[in-house]
Amino acid sequence: MKLINWDSLSGVAFVILGASIFSAGRAFPVGSGGVPGPGFFPALVGGLLALLGIALVGQGLKHAPSYWEKRWTDPAIVKISAILALLAVYLWLWETVEFVARTPLLLLAAYRVLGEPWLRSTLLAVTITALLYGTFHGLFDVRL
Repeated sequence: MKLINWDSLSGVAFVILGASIFSAGRAFPVGSGGVPGPGFFPALVGGLLALLGIALVGQGLKHAPSYWEKRWTDPAIVKISAILALLAVYLWLWETVEFVARTPLLLLAAYRVLGEPWLRSTLLAVTITALLYGTFHGLFDVRL
């Protein structure tokens, strides 16, 4: 069985994700006159994510491989992979499915992957979605 250095592999994935978010954020104005624009925070978060990914790659290469390597059947790796797949589907549906429909489904599925019971998962998913929608749409007048 082949073993994989998960820290290094995860770090590379975070560098790619961070660079993508940074690039997408730079497509918007980052601000002017000391006021951050719509591209400021996505670019900041993407840059920080890429830097943390680089640190994770370095951490994975620094330690002995036998200490950090896991098998594909490790339950934690399976859960992480499932949640990343859910996030990919969530982003794929971004333009076609409304926020109030796709977000509770993502959260419900993620909580179920993590082993939460159906009732708690449903309540958390609906409550978090309602809070996000109320905050951004109601208080900040941001269309989600």
